[in-house]
Amino acid sequence: MFVRGTTQPWYLSLDISEAIDFCFRVLQKDGLPAPPFDQHPDGDGSLRAAGMTAESWQAWLMDVLQLQQEHEKTIQQWAREQHAGGEHPVPFDERIGQPALAWSGNAAVGQRLQEWWEQYQQANRGLNKEIRTKLQMRHHHGQKPVNLWAELRPYHRRIPPLKVYYIDYPGGVDLVVPPDTVLLSDSGLDASAERASLLRAAAVLADGGERSWHRPVDTLIEQQREQRVAQLVAEAQQMGQEEDSEPTAAVRKALRRYYLGQYDWKMDTLSFTKQKVTPEHGLYYLAIQDQAGKTHTFTCSVARKPDGLWRTLSCSGGPVALHPIARTLWRWLVARNRPWLWFHGGSGIVYAADGTPKNGFFGGGEVSAHGRKIARVRLRDARGELAEDTVENGLVIFSNERPMEAPLYAELYDSTGKMVWRQAVVEQLI
Repeated sequence: MFVRGTTQPWYLSLDISEAIDFCFRVLQKDGLPAPPFDQHPDGDGSLRAAGMTAESWQAWLMDVLQLQQEHEKTIQQWAREQHAGGEHPVPFDERIGQPALAWSGNAAVGQRLQEWWEQYQQANRGLNKEIRTKLQMRHHHGQKPVNLWAELRPYHRRIPPLKVYYIDYPGGVDLVVPPDTVLLSDSGLDASAERASLLRAAAVLADGGERSWHRPVDTLIEQQREQRVAQLVAEAQQMGQEEDSEPTAAVRKALRRYYLGQYDWKMDTLSFTKQKVTPEHGLYYLAIQDQAGKTHTFTCSVARKPDGLWRTLSCSGGPVALHPIARTLWRWLVARNRPWLWFHGGSGIVYAADGTPKNGFFGGGEVSAHGRKIARVRLRDARGELAEDTVENGLVIFSNERPMEAPLYAELYDSTGKMVWRQAVVEQLI
C-alpha cells in the first residue's frame, strides 16, 4: 500500500526478534531493574556482580535495536539492487544472530552473555513458532492488522513504516524508540490494549521524533501536549478500567482510555445513534466530535460480567471519511438492494458461567433489510458452529463460548422462518 504522492509504501510490521527477546530474558534472569523495566522479581544477580548496570543494559538494548534497524535497511537496499538486475550475496551482520557480540561493556559481562545466549538458543528453539502462534490466536480472536493499518492512516505521512516487536515482559510496559520502532509488552495484552498502545506510540513518534522529513515540534506546543496527556492520564486513572454498572458509561470510559493522547473529545457531543442491549451483551453505534470539531464514528461492544459490571470489549472507528451520500452509494454498490449484514467483529473474549474470561467468539452488526422483513440472522462457520440472534433496532449480536473458524456465512431469515439471503461474512479471522 502506497501513500499518495510518494513511491514509499507505508506498512505496519508486527513481529518478534530473538535478539530483542534475549535482552529481556537476560534482564529477568539476573533481576536487574532498568526503569521502566523494573516490574520483574529479583534474579540470580550474576550479571550485576560482573558489572552490568541499568545504564549499560539500556545502552546494549539500544545497540541491538540499532543493529536490527541498520540490517533491515541493508536488506531493503540489497532487494532494490537485485530488482535492478544486480547479483550480490545477501548481506549479513553476524551480530544480528549474536546479540551478545553487540555488548560493548566489560569483558566479564560479555562472556556471561555469550554463555547465556548459547543456553537460550538450546532452550528456545521453538520460540518463533510459539510466539507467532500466540499472535495468530490473538488476531484470530478480534484484532486484524489491516484494521490497525487503516486506523494509523493519519500518521502515514508523519512517521516511517512502523515496526513493532513483541517482548515477553510483565507489567504491560512498552517502549517507543524513534524514529520507527515500538517494543510492545505481550504480557496480558488483549486486542483492545494492543490497539490503544500502538495508536499512542504513533502519536508519540509523530509529535516527538526529530526526523528530517517531519516538521520539528515547537517546544511550547510539545510541553502543552505533554501536560494535556498527563491530565488525561490522571482522569483515566481516576475513572478506573473501562467497566461500569451502566453499559454506556463503560463505553464513555473506553473512548477516553483507548484514544488517550490521540484525541481530546468533546464528551457533550457524544450521541448513540443505534444500540442493542441484551442481559449479557451490548452493541453501540455512536458519533462524537474532537476539540477541532471533526466528527468520529465508532462501533463499541460491551459484555456484562458475572459481578454485574459492564466491560467494554472493543471500540473501532475513527474520523468520518465518507460523505453520507457517498456512504449510501457505497453500501448500495455492495448490497445491490439485497438484504445484507454489515458485520462488526468484536473481541474474542467471552465470560463463562463461573465468571472466567475465555477465548470464544463475539461479534455483531447492522442489518439492511431493503424492503424485506428480516427477523433473525444465523451465523455459521466452517465447522457448522452456530451463533444467532433476533433483529432489534436493525442490529444483531452474536456470542459463542467457543471460537468460530473462517469462512463465516450469514443466513438472513424472515418472520416465517424462510431464509431470504445467505452471504459470506468474513473470509479470514486473523
